[in-house]
Amino acid sequence: MSLKLKILICSDSFYPPLGGGTITLRVMASTLSRDGNEVSACYIGDKEDPEFRSYPLRISTGVRGLWPRQWVIGKKWRPILRRVISDNKPDVVITQQTVAAATAETCNELGVPVIVILNSVDQFCLGSFWSGHPWKCAHFCPGCKDSGPRIAQYLFFLSEVRRMHKGLRAADGVVTNSRFMQSTLKEIWGIDSFIVTPMVATPARAKGPRRDGVILFVSPVEHKGLCLVLELARRMQSEKFLFVGEAKQKSRQAMASLKNVKYVPWTSDVEPLYEQAKIVIMPSVIPEGFGRVCIEAMSRGIPCVASAVGALPETVGPGGDIIKDHKDVESWVAAVQRYSDVDYLTEKSRVALLHSKVFLRSEGTEELSSHLRSLVGDPGKSEVLR
Repeated sequence: MSLKLKILICSDSFYPPLGGGTITLRVMASTLSRDGNEVSACYIGDKEDPEFRSYPLRISTGVRGLWPRQWVIGKKWRPILRRVISDNKPDVVITQQTVAAATAETCNELGVPVIVILNSVDQFCLGSFWSGHPWKCAHFCPGCKDSGPRIAQYLFFLSEVRRMHKGLRAADGVVTNSRFMQSTLKEIWGIDSFIVTPMVATPARAKGPRRDGVILFVSPVEHKGLCLVLELARRMQSEKFLFVGEAKQKSRQAMASLKNVKYVPWTSDVEPLYEQAKIVIMPSVIPEGFGRVCIEAMSRGIPCVASAVGALPETVGPGGDIIKDHKDVESWVAAVQRYSDVDYLTEKSRVALLHSKVFLRSEGTEELSSHLRSLVGDPGKSEVLR
């Protein structure tokens, strides 16, 4: 009989799920729960999750900026988490995102086993590798062009990065979501990790691309390549574009000015969106830790065109086209135009569907479950929690 655990998941967002990282975490939580483990979640929000025992926390920061916000959240999160752990008495904690450093620190103090998930470059770099080019850290943010306008947050960044570094070294396990993230963590901080490929719910039936379909672009924000896709839409008036996700007012106005662009706010019902797509485009500027949207698309037989940054080349693989110079608009135009050829689109659709199956296996989650069980000698008997 396999060991069943009480698992507490800590994240700055969990329900409702907003963004790929949160969706991936909920799928992981559901998988662990189906395996018979008792899963609960502690997160920042005001709604209880209907699937799991929940501890939604209302935390107001009163500050702007990623790193000042993270610093304030960390200060408020730790005493609250102590009370949650006392109430929940978990055997092991899994944490990610903004609260990861504070959670790891608290768990280390209490002697609770903790697994940290690192799924983006945000925790390494003040500017999130904004240049998008091969990167080597000189550990001097004020002299780095990637820091850009965030340099005013430098002291907050230093404080939180040091805490995260300490937490990762003391963690009982570190999970990364791609070979890119695994090697980056090893190179920058010398910390080993094991890869758990983000789980993606497969569609009931892969319908493939619509030959007369739209070019689908998810998350129309600057660091995802918004400016480039707007330029593509201007140059390719015969193509239809569908922008999906939260967007600033100025961005929505820019979309509305183009007749061949339709905008849809964020929605959890993605199936109707993919059913309209010929291809998915992902011209990210910053290195993506994985590229969940690409797997969602390819598992439906929809090819992807993506930047050669971060983990996108390993994620997309042969299931689409990779643009080496993601700032070269002409390269994007040429790549997108290739999909007007029915034979090319059909073959890429076949390969995309085949390639996606590599990421839809459950070995990574099985390894995580095995690691979690190895951390807990006798569930329910942790000294610090009793």
